[in-house]
Amino acid sequence: MKTLAIYALEVLACSGVLLAAYAILLERHVRFGWCRAYLLASTLLAAVIPLLRIPVWPGKVIEVAPTVALPEAEWTAEVVEEAAPAVTPEAICLAVYLIGVGLVAGVMLWQVVRIRRLRRSAAITRTERFTLVRTPQRIASFSFFRSIYLWDQIPAGELQAIVAHEASHVAHRHSAERVAMECMKAALWWNPFVWLAARRLTEAEEFEADSDVLAEGYDIEHYMKTIFRQLFGYSPEIANGLRDSLTKKRFKMMTTKTSGRHSGNASRRDRTPVRFLADHARRRGPDCRDRKGPGRRNSVPGRNEEKSLRNRLPERPAASGRNRTDQRIERRNRDRQGGHGADFSGSRQ
Repeated sequence: MKTLAIYALEVLACSGVLLAAYAILLERHVRFGWCRAYLLASTLLAAVIPLLRIPVWPGKVIEVAPTVALPEAEWTAEVVEEAAPAVTPEAICLAVYLIGVGLVAGVMLWQVVRIRRLRRSAAITRTERFTLVRTPQRIASFSFFRSIYLWDQIPAGELQAIVAHEASHVAHRHSAERVAMECMKAALWWNPFVWLAARRLTEAEEFEADSDVLAEGYDIEHYMKTIFRQLFGYSPEIANGLRDSLTKKRFKMMTTKTSGRHSGNASRRDRTPVRFLADHARRRGPDCRDRKGPGRRNSVPGRNEEKSLRNRLPERPAASGRNRTDQRIERRNRDRQGGHGADFSGSRQ
């Protein structure tokens, strides 16, 4: 039992150190391929390193012979057999471990079964690079090995960018890496750093696919809108898909300038995701045109929108009773003067 506990602690320590090294030295500093290879190798090494027995120089061994010969003594002992306990701590730990492995592996196999079921009543188109599966079920687009699964109601204007994204996953063999990571998650389900490494692997794969799409010349704003519309529907964790959990990080990666070689064409626009969404809402909102003319855009959008927003805000209530009294006096005097804006500077009593 003590040996298993020590091994678990050593695995946790190795996993934490290796993942911290990735976050500090490699993430967003090297190519995505190196990031993916490191995450897979480090997860495996974290479980193997504690099993190694590295020889250490023990120093010089001095043997001392006894100077006095002791007489041999005869010992007699009675062997008493003790009943072994029915359930040992080792057996309990093994049972809990096997249950965890079975649950994680079962979830993975169930996802594979559901992916296979999507082929039923689906239109399948085979090409040299991949197989396109267009299903009537509402799903978020994803790829699994050489198959790309799409909802058959996707607009034609968005289909090309989505296929380019999933084709990048197929070309880089991301599904094989995902299955390997899921197997390590099942074997090391008790290690939280393995789950974090799987998350980082998903991020690197999605960043790489986004970079490939933008490198082909797709408009970044249109591509981001397409990702927004693909956030709903079934998307298995074992496959490579457009998930909503990574959308914010992907938008930040695509719109932020970086100095590393992994950035690709993601630094074309120096715009944050919040700025992109604000610009998109501004163009669709009712205040996108100037008040001076129905068909002319604002010459200074920021100032005009600030004024429009200020006009739509409700007036703040009076802070004290004296201010309310002044307002009533000014309203009464305005009624007496016919509402022509007389001077009420001396109307306070």
